[in-house]
Amino acid sequence: MKKKRCLIFGANGFIANNFSKNRKIRSNFKVIDLPKTKLNLLDKKSIFKLKKIIKDEDYIFFAAGEAPAKNLEQLYNNIKILNNLIKSLKNKKIEYFLYISSDAVYKDTRKRINENSELKPNSIHGIMHLCREEMIKNLEIDKVGIFRPTLIFGPSDPHGGYGPNKFIRDVLNNKKIKLFGKGEELRDHIKIDSVVDIMVEAFLKKKRGQFNIATGKTFSFYKIAKKIEKKLQKNKFVKFKKRVGPLPHLGLRQFNITKIKKNFKGIKTIHIMNYLDKEDLNEYKKN
Repeated sequence: MKKKRCLIFGANGFIANNFSKNRKIRSNFKVIDLPKTKLNLLDKKSIFKLKKIIKDEDYIFFAAGEAPAKNLEQLYNNIKILNNLIKSLKNKKIEYFLYISSDAVYKDTRKRINENSELKPNSIHGIMHLCREEMIKNLEIDKVGIFRPTLIFGPSDPHGGYGPNKFIRDVLNNKKIKLFGKGEELRDHIKIDSVVDIMVEAFLKKKRGQFNIATGKTFSFYKIAKKIEKKLQKNKFVKFKKRVGPLPHLGLRQFNITKIKKNFKGIKTIHIMNYLDKEDLNEYKKN
């Protein structure tokens, strides 16, 4: 039986790259990676190139963009990137479209966030994703899945942003972990493997609708940092830095994961403390 084609936009990115390498995806689909180096979606010419590349019954995994979007130019560019893809999809019968959004689309609240929580982003990054979600919802595609992951960790993450990935790398490189304020902010961190497992299942079953990807567990940055310090047998490796401005997301971002558990039974959502308890962090030493 001929394999269906899976087009991965933004294939060099953290999430898309891990998705592309997944064995189930490779065994069930003919994977076509479309990184920026191969196809620049900001270029108008990409529309004509895509019209030749995209075929009826293709599956699309869309994670292309300038992230995180921090200014108006990046906001504009990200809208343009998706718009150029949309133009190329005219008269194409796409089998399934999966979009990687963000939990940044939600209003800040200390209550648990579910898929029906108020959409009111307070950052350019969140505004960008909400705009793109609305664009995708208006596509003439029957099966569309929109996924809103919380903070993702894993050794292949190329970003050096504040959080577990940076903390682990800093200690491995004999550098101190620097926490903002007292490191009291509570966040939900999920392993990249869990994120990919959920999206692979979504692809195989063509899951429709909006889904949050989270573990339902929150831990302070201080607790995570101290756990890493202990795990790597370092003493006094946690330092504190004066916080400028208010606590992000009111200091708490927690999720109700009922929908994800119901739709993706059997998939473990690995949280950061579970990972630190069970793993020796050798995979970080290799990266």
